[in-house]
This record gives sequence, C-alpha cells and structure tokens, in this order.
Amino acid sequence: MNTAFTLIDWLIFIAVAVYAASRFFSHKLPRDERPAAAQPARRQPAEALGALFGVPPDPAAVTVEAPDDAKPMTPGPAAALPADHPLHVIQAADPQFDASAFLTGAEAAYTWYYQALSANNVEALKDLLGAKLFKTTQHQHQQLEKNHQRRQVVVNTIKHVTVRAAKLLGKTAVVEVGYEVELIDVVTALEAPTPTHPVTVCTEVLTWARNLNSDDPNWDLEAIARV
Repeated sequence: MNTAFTLIDWLIFIAVAVYAASRFFSHKLPRDERPAAAQPARRQPAEALGALFGVPPDPAAVTVEAPDDAKPMTPGPAAALPADHPLHVIQAADPQFDASAFLTGAEAAYTWYYQALSANNVEALKDLLGAKLFKTTQHQHQQLEKNHQRRQVVVNTIKHVTVRAAKLLGKTAVVEVGYEVELIDVVTALEAPTPTHPVTVCTEVLTWARNLNSDDPNWDLEAIARV
C-alpha cells in the first residue's frame, strides 16, 4: 500500500512539474540554451514555429487560440545591459527586462502574426494586437471578404531582427523592432491555396508596447509598417 501510494505521489508530482514547465518554458519564450550546433536553423522561422508553438506552418491551418508565447515577453532575472544599448532605457525602468528573451519572442511573434492574419484567427489577433490595430485589421479583412478575397502572407525567411528605437511614455515601454525578411504577400480568392510566389524582400518595423505596471509580461503589437 505504501509503495503504491508513493508511486502515485511521484506520478502526480511529475505531471505537475511537466505542466509548470510547459507554462513557463513553452508559453513564455525562453532563450534556447542548447549549443549552437544543436539549435534549429534561425533562417527557417516557418518550420521552427511549429515546434515552438505546436502550430502548423500553413496559415490556413491555424485554428488554435493565440498562446501566451505569441508575444515577446519579459522574464527575469535579466542580464544588465550597457548604457549605450537601445533597450537600456527599458531595463532601467524594469530591472527584470531581458533583451535577449524579448527579441526571441519578437521574432517568433512576427511569423505568428502573419499566420493568424492570413487565417483571420480573430481570437489570436485580438490577444496579440493592441485595440486600434486589431480594429484596423478586422476592417481590412471585412472589406476584402466582401469581394470574396483574403490577404495571405507567408514568411519564408527572417534574415535579421534589430531594435530600431525604444522609449518610455510614462510607465509604458515602447520598442520599435525592424525585421529584414523574405515573404509572400498577396490578395487571393477566399478558397485559394497557400501561395508560393511572388517573393518580396523588404524591411518591416513592428511597434511593441507594454505597461510596466502590468502583471501581464506580454507585449502588444501596436503598429506595423513596411519601410
């Protein structure tokens, strides 16, 4: 009896531990601590996203709600940033801010955004976007839908991710992140398959914002511009 009870206790403990790990390590975009040789190729975000989020790379197949890890987030404790680092101003106001984890999340969220947009996954977009951008996105989708069309965006390659600017507006941190990418961005018929061409090479700037007084570690996407 004692042995059976102990085994059950261990099984419960392991189950709880696995659940906790999945919340903090799968859903909170940790840094990949594996040696570089063991990590997946950085230039294949569409493939890596499926392993990271459990989301199919095909935008039309995105039917799940937006997970917590669809946004860049701020874990702690964080390594101190040098004074000339563009994100130093954010860490000075929030010592728990981790620049590396933020950029990892921002890169993953870029592809997730376009998957959700292409599939018009309303719940995912509502969770990821700021209120104004969400309203604009839904209006654009409705206008296309009236013509039996939809916008499909497939991110082929993220070449580079950089912080362009960072500032504080009161207690709200605002970070502009630049993405050098290769993607396919076309308007198609509603039932059209996932496009494979034409490929566009461009730079997009996404503006992320977060109230530093909030208990929610996730950042909202407030604006997106192609430059």
